Amino acid sequence: MTPEDVVRTGPISIPWNGVVAGKGAVAAVPRLPDDPAAFVASAERITNERAANAVGPLYAADAVFVSVTDGAISRAVGRDEITRAWDLVFAFLAARHFRLTKRLLVAADGVIVNEWKGSLGGRTHAVGVEIWRFDESGLISEHTLYSYLNARPATNILQRLRLLAAYPLTALAFLRAELRAGWRRSSHGAQQLPQPPE
Repeated sequence: MTPEDVVRTGPISIPWNGVVAGKGAVAAVPRLPDDPAAFVASAERITNERAANAVGPLYAADAVFVSVTDGAISRAVGRDEITRAWDLVFAFLAARHFRLTKRLLVAADGVIVNEWKGSLGGRTHAVGVEIWRFDESGLISEHTLYSYLNARPATNILQRLRLLAAYPLTALAFLRAELRAGWRRSSHGAQQLPQPPE
């Protein structure tokens, strides 16, 4: 590939949905909620209250919802299928007495990203990230939810055994890399790199 292959002339825009619009083309401009922090707070409330009736109106008719839970991927397309997917999620959350808090990380270019932290029955620490993309009407067009239902420090023996059981070669590669790098456990359970000599 030569530089001439990638040099373009004239105005070009690349909207969030990846559709390229050249000169004369009109691209849809995504519209964020007026108050992204209030949107995230509302999403927290809807989740904690299992307010299934509040889910559907937030999504565009052709929206996509992808949930990645500890590596298991599920996908729902269209408002009706997304509403049914959330009914299932809410039933699971209720059965496990799940509560969470959400915090806005960024809101720009038609995208909101938040982190969440929660607890399953008060016993396990769950964490995750959500990515919300909006259309030109301000409705959710794409929602990706990443969930880790039993997050622990990397030095936790149960976490290490879990990794070893699921991915033995990867777990051993991590251990070898840690030993070579001189990683050690700190007093609060986190790993630290060795300090450089003074």
